[in-house]
Amino acid sequence: MPENTLRDFWSGSRVLVTGGAGFLGSRVVEKLRRRQCKEICVPRSKDFDLRKMEDIARIFERSDYSMVIHLAATVGGIGANQKNPARFSECFQTHNWIDNFGF
Repeated sequence: MPENTLRDFWSGSRVLVTGGAGFLGSRVVEKLRRRQCKEICVPRSKDFDLRKMEDIARIFERSDYSMVIHLAATVGGIGANQKNPARFSECFQTHNWIDNFGF
């Protein structure tokens, strides 16, 4: 897709990027900035616990987002996931709660 077309698509958008400070998310946020998004929200875990419905609701009270890019995750590698599988399933619950807000 041509660069101008991508810029036109994202220009003026309000985007919520969960995990936007992480390895992958920071690169996505960088690309969104280059494409001139109007607003990019990167909620930090110290301010919002995405495992709690009330914190997710607070995020959506801040703006009328046109898109959510959900990249938040607990990471630790295959060994950590095998040793503690329940610890890594919380991001699926967050996805379900975000769905409740119409995304």
